[in-house]
Amino acid sequence: MTASSRETTLAVEVYRLLPASLRVALLEDRAFRLKFGLSTKATLTFDGSVEFARNDVFDAIRQLYRDGRDHVLLKSKDGSEWTARHEDNPEGRWISIGRGSVRLHLPDHWYLIPSSDRRMAEFHRVMRDSIADGPEFERWEAVLGDGPLENDDIELFQNELKLRPLEIASLIASAVNRQEASADTLVPPHLRYYERLVGRISSETALQGYLQKGAQEHVERLLKWDAFRGLQQALLLSTHPHFVRCLDGSELNRESLVKLFRWLADRGDRISQVGGFEFGVSLLTTYPEIETSLLDIARQIRDDNPDQSDGRLKLLSNLIVVVEGRVAKAGVLKSERPFWRRMATIAQASLIERVLVDSGVDFGATSEWIRHGVGPHYYIQTLVDMRLEPRWFPDFVSPDQLKHELVGRLFGAAEKHEGMIPPGELRQLVLGHTEDSLRTRLDFPVSYFPGPLEGAAEALRELPIELAESMKGQLEGAASDASAFAGLVNSCLVFKIPPELVALAADAIRKAKYLLRSDEKGNQTFVLLSGLATLAAVTRSSELASEVRILARAARRRSWETISADSYFRIGMVAAAAFPDFEAWSKFSGEWITELAFGDLSAEDASTLFLHLHVLLRIEPRLWETCARGEAALSSIS
Repeated sequence: MTASSRETTLAVEVYRLLPASLRVALLEDRAFRLKFGLSTKATLTFDGSVEFARNDVFDAIRQLYRDGRDHVLLKSKDGSEWTARHEDNPEGRWISIGRGSVRLHLPDHWYLIPSSDRRMAEFHRVMRDSIADGPEFERWEAVLGDGPLENDDIELFQNELKLRPLEIASLIASAVNRQEASADTLVPPHLRYYERLVGRISSETALQGYLQKGAQEHVERLLKWDAFRGLQQALLLSTHPHFVRCLDGSELNRESLVKLFRWLADRGDRISQVGGFEFGVSLLTTYPEIETSLLDIARQIRDDNPDQSDGRLKLLSNLIVVVEGRVAKAGVLKSERPFWRRMATIAQASLIERVLVDSGVDFGATSEWIRHGVGPHYYIQTLVDMRLEPRWFPDFVSPDQLKHELVGRLFGAAEKHEGMIPPGELRQLVLGHTEDSLRTRLDFPVSYFPGPLEGAAEALRELPIELAESMKGQLEGAASDASAFAGLVNSCLVFKIPPELVALAADAIRKAKYLLRSDEKGNQTFVLLSGLATLAAVTRSSELASEVRILARAARRRSWETISADSYFRIGMVAAAAFPDFEAWSKFSGEWITELAFGDLSAEDASTLFLHLHVLLRIEPRLWETCARGEAALSSIS
């Protein structure tokens, strides 16, 4: 049903009053445009200088299809005459717009073909070639079934086609070759893109539920589409070792499987290599040919240097930060569970890594421009996530911790499938006891820290009785000795900590009257506060979090300059994760930040806190209720 001319006029006037972001959203709403009979005008610019009216270009292409003509004349906006025609190229056909020796190219606009049979055949070919499906493409299928696309629909459909993982990889490769990659190309700001990348999540609230349903269905769809390319895409989800269960029953012939593992060893991203290794060691008795590739993967990860500025670990770390940071800044996945969002963002980071490996670029040269400007968003988003998933910290994305994570996963997979690994180099490299083996690279406790998707999972290891007794003795005799808490703090990310030990730590702080000895530079105080905040978070101890707040207040009064305001902000946000309930978390965070804001701050500290707070409020606007006073105080001095 279309609107009357009066309604259309009113709609246009209201449209003009709206902010730009809402105007764009309305114009992208096909039903809205059709209802009010609205159409748009736009300019297509080629090579930064040649301009055409968009509708003139589309109408010329329509004539090529409709009339079967060899060429159609087309005028640019400066009045110059150009010729549009179809041309064949190695990848198919494209539209060539030429004048003299100058040639401009557009992809084939098959969606303007008048013949319904030909148009729909092309649609189904494109969907099949790039595994594009879902409700959005079902709607476009219905539109295309009614006839060629209208001019205002063409750009919308083209943008939808771009939101496919294989297409995004191609766009990133082109951008890298030009040494210019837009934020929206590297990190598409659309939920449906990430659903196409890692599968949809519906009612699953925990990782294992998602792996058994959303991820499993996604993998099955990929493998049904193309066993080889589908498995390449599926391995992007290998951020958690249990993902390999989704690959059970996948069928590849021997030649394709050998080819896949050779590709992984030669050009695979690090996350996919680890997932491939976990999958591959379970197949060794049936496919011994892949052992050489698994050996190469293990050697690469063993030899990765986390301190190397142009190394793969530094690259992966930077890519995770930029993808997570840009997603946080755009807010496109803010309603999703942290584990699913992190699965999606690490998969996208790994996709970018594949492109960079294929392109042969200098990783060190890309690291800085690729990460620029989004570090705070990544960091603070992860602190916010800790309310729901308190065992994964923003610092765990460091190259050093990534090395521990990847090495630990290779060793864990080899140990689980030890009986399938024959004697030889691979077995010696992974399970041997020589100084160059992966076993000897394991480092307690960091090699056993939670992985990126394990923030909500409880520690699996029971605290040894003798260790618990030792900790209890240290805490009961703690007095004001900060080192008495070290054993408990160092163990809390690896072992299950009994509640009575956490309560004993809180009581020890009270008995010491919040006066704990530290070195004169304040380093031990920061380590202690940070460690106790971590303990409070992972054990969900609101009692200990409250004691950390008082202890931090006492430390600030005694030695404010030895610990930065930025560090106190981090300590407070970590301690806040002791409160899974939003209202309690918001209250604790707001009170901590407000107390900092009204403290004796330098202009530089106030400015840093002000910037942090505004990123925090952008990510979680509901915190305005408890942080408004602190924000006002900081804005007055920053």
